[in-house]
Amino acid sequence: PRNFPIAEYGPSEESLRSYTQSMDIFMGSNGLLGVWNLIHPDPASSLNIQASPLLGDLKGLPRHLVFVAGQDPLRDEGIAYARKLEEGNVPVTLHVYKGVPHNFGHYWELKATETFWDDMKATLQKWLV
Repeated sequence: PRNFPIAEYGPSEESLRSYTQSMDIFMGSNGLLGVWNLIHPDPASSLNIQASPLLGDLKGLPRHLVFVAGQDPLRDEGIAYARKLEEGNVPVTLHVYKGVPHNFGHYWELKATETFWDDMKATLQKWLV
């Protein structure tokens, strides 16, 4: 099996912990890698900036609201994306929700889901005023 692409800028070897930490969990690395390989059967397509925004120039983009699940294989890439936005002087708000999987926002029994939707609502209300 191939690995998810790691952008030139992207997460360092040390920060790739989210891939190994999330290997055998619900919506973990193995499942997301299967989806990735289905969408990108040609390895060259994974190097396109439309597949990985970390590969592109992010300067001049509008402000961003980035939500990251703490127990998500893509956690480290989401954090790296927020950092790259900041380095490009793009205003960014980053929220990390510890201990929840990739698609936690659909599970209302989780306290983190309620917090996620409250955070999104509050930020959008603030931005739209």
